[in-house]
Amino acid sequence: MSDDTLRIGGLGSNMDIEGTIEAILKTDAAQITEAEETQTTRSEEVAAWNEINNALATFTKAADALRWMDVWRDTTAISSETSVASATATTSATKGTYSIEVSQLARAQTIASASSLTTSGGSAVTSSTLLTEISGISAGNQFAIAGQTFTISDTETLATLRTKINDASANMPEDQRVTATILNNRLVLQRVKTGADNIILADTTGSPLQALGILNAQGDPANELLSAQNALFTVNGASIERASNSSLTDVLDGVTLNLIGAGTSQLTIAQNTEGIKTAVKTFIDSYNAYAEVLESYTTYNTTDPDNPVAGLLQNDSMAREMASTLRAKATQMSSSLTSDNASYTYGDQTGVMNTLSSVGIWTTGTENRLALTDEDRFDTLLQQDPDKVEQLFRGVQTTSGSRAGGIALSLYTTSKNYSSDLD
Repeated sequence: MSDDTLRIGGLGSNMDIEGTIEAILKTDAAQITEAEETQTTRSEEVAAWNEINNALATFTKAADALRWMDVWRDTTAISSETSVASATATTSATKGTYSIEVSQLARAQTIASASSLTTSGGSAVTSSTLLTEISGISAGNQFAIAGQTFTISDTETLATLRTKINDASANMPEDQRVTATILNNRLVLQRVKTGADNIILADTTGSPLQALGILNAQGDPANELLSAQNALFTVNGASIERASNSSLTDVLDGVTLNLIGAGTSQLTIAQNTEGIKTAVKTFIDSYNAYAEVLESYTTYNTTDPDNPVAGLLQNDSMAREMASTLRAKATQMSSSLTSDNASYTYGDQTGVMNTLSSVGIWTTGTENRLALTDEDRFDTLLQQDPDKVEQLFRGVQTTSGSRAGGIALSLYTTSKNYSSDLD
């Protein structure tokens, strides 16, 4: 065979090699594009399920708050005159109304140096005047406040003495601490804690405090700006005296009382219905937010009526199941609540409190969103029959100690199970 007869496969035939290669490349490109589109779709679906799961987790938390007892046991303290008294209450506080009458607030003793101090030369003493220029004060003189000793230096002024006292305050016994300020060129000493106890101080070497007009010759305060006194008040007529005005935890069990000013206030300890109402509104809002997210992926977007776009998960059976199941749970009748344990009267109506509609919560609009449709009804029943409203959300106690029924309990269990499936 001569060299002229050699052929590379197909090159000497009528086969369209370039066309064949181009077709193969187009097929490969199409497959790559399809794979990329599939991957993009899958990524979008993963993102959609993540968004749904996040909304579901928020709703699960809101349902959990209502199926648990904490929000239903929360207690609040309401003062009719907050300028007289305020309070907070724990779940152990006894519900009721208490009359608080404050006749005197506690205060700390406050004493000061003389208002007309002069130097030996007759000049008015200011905060920067050397104390050794005052008759009766010499360098090395000492005095004590609450167990701390202070020595007058030859460069001492009212300002430096104030700083020394404040620096030493932390080392004083907690119930005797004193702080110092300068007020109109006077050294002012104030006990940190309020109450009837006085500041403990004395000259120890020389008489510097007496020379400053803080103490008299008998060692008593010469210039008392405010006398020490305890708070005096009554609760339901019973006289009480305390050294402090605030954080009083030993007057009413489970209540922290704060005295603000003289006068009378009615203090009401009651169930925190506002806290319950807030939890219910959060429950409604989070349910609607979850439903909106889920429906955005399972229904048609008809923003453009001529070109409706199918939701990414429209044909997903789990998504459809979640939407219908949670809606059914939200509008279900709790079979554990009967006329024996959930009968109620509202206005001239009687019924069994076994659905959300019983307390003024129901679906509205074409989207079937939950809403507090009758707020007056909800408020009235919560005040009138708080235990029955609690039963509606939490269910009833069983002989085994668990709870059965309850709208929030049912929704919590269902949504939590779906969240577990999505994790």
